[in-house]
Amino acid sequence: MLLKINKNLHDFDNIRQLHLISSCLLVLVIFFENIIHHFSFGGSVIFIGSLFLFKTHYFSLKKLQYTYWSINFVVLTYVLINMVFVSSNNSVPLIGFLILKFIEMYLVSSPIYYPWFNWWEYDFRYRNDLKAYVTYGGKTQEARVTDIRRNAACVTLFESLPIGSTILVIMHEDKNTLNIEGRIISVRETTLGRGFTYGVSFNWDNDLAREYYWQMRKSWHQGRVDKKRDRFESTNTNIQ
Repeated sequence: MLLKINKNLHDFDNIRQLHLISSCLLVLVIFFENIIHHFSFGGSVIFIGSLFLFKTHYFSLKKLQYTYWSINFVVLTYVLINMVFVSSNNSVPLIGFLILKFIEMYLVSSPIYYPWFNWWEYDFRYRNDLKAYVTYGGKTQEARVTDIRRNAACVTLFESLPIGSTILVIMHEDKNTLNIEGRIISVRETTLGRGFTYGVSFNWDNDLAREYYWQMRKSWHQGRVDKKRDRFESTNTNIQ
């Protein structure tokens, strides 16, 4: 269960503004189609229902709840189905809505905002965590890297660190030691005993840091594939 979220307000405000602009376009299209052009009781219900849905949609994004993606699926399905029925004048705003919505979804799909997780990760045998160490304030602590994408990562610690802190993420890969400096952009506190999950944006001060990032990302992806294979092979064995 999600207990707390803090965000980098400047970056996240831009995403929320993009969401509001795209939502306003869709609300206007629904208003003109169901109230102005073809007024009916059913159309009024659709318009009022859409206002409630968009309010819930915005709240889910503001709180970074995963229901945001479910509502996105419903809204996009509705738009794609109804594009063939709307008037030609309203097709342009719908296309604009789709463009803005896909941009928004790309920006918010970063590990900083929405870390990936799978239902089988609640079984600790199949969680794809990379063992790492984090150095902050002269102290080194054991950590887990749980998601690496889009030049960012999720790092789980049991100690609370302030947003904006600069940390050093250290991993031992075979005989190599990977050191990458990053800045904490967001923090999630989930269930008790799981620690704090930090959204970390890495600094690209030199080519070596970028090379270390790609090695870390490769290890995480390979571990993800191996864990998924082990999980489903184990399931098939039990069924047989």
